[in-house]
Amino acid sequence: MGDEKFVETFLSGWAGPLPVAGAATGLEAAQNLVLEDNTVAVVGFPGGGGVELAKEIAARYPRCRVFLAVDDKDLADMALWRRMAARGIVLVSVNNAAAEVAAALKDAGFREGPAPLPSARAGEKPGSCRDERGKVSIALWSTRGGVGKTALAVSLAALLAVRGREIRKDYRVALVDADADGGNLSYWLGCPNPRVTLPAWLDAPEDSVGWDTVREYLLVHERSGLYFLPRSNRATDEEYVTAGLMAKVHAGLSTYFDTVIYDMGTAVRKENNYTPYLLSTVDTILVVARPDLPTIQSIKNDLDELAPKWGLDPGKLRLVLNRRGRGAGYKLGDIARHMGIPLLLPGLPEDVHVDRAAGRGEPVVLAYPGCDFSRAAGLMLANLMGREFAGAGDKKRPWEHVAGLFRRRAAAARGGEA
Repeated sequence: MGDEKFVETFLSGWAGPLPVAGAATGLEAAQNLVLEDNTVAVVGFPGGGGVELAKEIAARYPRCRVFLAVDDKDLADMALWRRMAARGIVLVSVNNAAAEVAAALKDAGFREGPAPLPSARAGEKPGSCRDERGKVSIALWSTRGGVGKTALAVSLAALLAVRGREIRKDYRVALVDADADGGNLSYWLGCPNPRVTLPAWLDAPEDSVGWDTVREYLLVHERSGLYFLPRSNRATDEEYVTAGLMAKVHAGLSTYFDTVIYDMGTAVRKENNYTPYLLSTVDTILVVARPDLPTIQSIKNDLDELAPKWGLDPGKLRLVLNRRGRGAGYKLGDIARHMGIPLLLPGLPEDVHVDRAAGRGEPVVLAYPGCDFSRAAGLMLANLMGREFAGAGDKKRPWEHVAGLFRRRAAAARGGEA
């Protein structure tokens, strides 16, 4: 969709893996175009109209792949790149859009969407099964430890559970500790000795079950309303956590929960590894990293090896930069460009309140909702799930804008970054 010249050029050069279903050559017609999930939209309107249309499509159709064709000079505009990457929109050259879109889809192994979930079964209580509603599954993953992955997973899940119920009273969120050999999710939620752990799902019924049965295999964090499934405290139970078990867990949870979040482990080369299955199954993969060169380069090398080996869809990947200290030497946009993964904004700061919350056994977003980390996590959740999940306290306070201005001026005088 774009002006007549762009549409004509794009169609004449298209040799991609998917047929072209339709095109709009006017801005109003494009805005009224109804797309289906798991399709592709290429926007080529010049000026700000194309940017706004691409953002509108990405917000309205979260499972649609969106490309924005811009002039070559704008491809180097990091501000534009960050704004689009935060929404999962990929920039391509307006002069070579057809080839670049086709290559991106081919590299991503573009395929049809997953099969629809089963319909409600007889005997279930009204409202206990919400198969007709959109479901979201997210994995937080890193090949390096110490990046703050679990703290972020717990924070996003707890915040989503609280804000989701403000939007709809029966909104459900499940958090799974999928780090079978080192997860500590239960400690963050004040439950060091859980009665139910991940291997318990080996005993769950094989056939489709109702909500009451699924509920028995989960724990509830009372303050947030978050359902969670911790790993076993026994190291010997690790061998039971396989791709087959995770498939069983995912099938059960995705039926009854609006959002399922997996806190993944870092082990990638052990036997019976379930990581490739989960990463290929979820809708979005948040690759968590610290913004230092050794960590970034190490994760990039691992991704370059594992993504093609496991057949991961690059379109699912979003980069999250955590534990960023003040005066960090690397710009977020430069790191994302080096990694080749869209950046999910904002970056999360190093914050002493995270460690304090861990000591209290509480999600930091609930224990210290006004701290820098909690407000950044709130903005990240809104960028990930939609603006309706934004909170009033997420934005910077007025004096922080003034302080930031002085920091930027001081950094400019030093020739560095604020």
